[in-house]
Amino acid sequence: MKNKSRIIENEYFVVNLGVLSDRRLTANEKLLFAYISNYWQNGRDVWASNRTLAETLGTSAKTINNSIKSLKAYGYICTKYQTINGRRYRIIYKYKTNDELTRLFEDIYKKIQDNKKGVNL
Repeated sequence: MKNKSRIIENEYFVVNLGVLSDRRLTANEKLLFAYISNYWQNGRDVWASNRTLAETLGTSAKTINNSIKSLKAYGYICTKYQTINGRRYRIIYKYKTNDELTRLFEDIYKKIQDNKKGVNL
């Protein structure tokens, strides 16, 4: 079943075990990380606003803001701001120095795609 959200392309999320087992993170932070990881797995940057993320995940923009701060503080993500036509946008990136996390996501995503094609894992 396809989700109506134009952001979600997969019917599932892949969550890195390190993120899932990180006791410093709340359940909301883990869910947000899984959600934004979906963008990265599809080769896209995350431009969604706190409001859009909150509406999609069923929480508040304040909770999203706090979750982003926490994920940044623990080194899971970084953000950059860019002004386009006078409007300021935030982009959420995978933290650049966490190569192991990046490789793991790529490997897991490839296995899932192979599984969709009927390749045995």
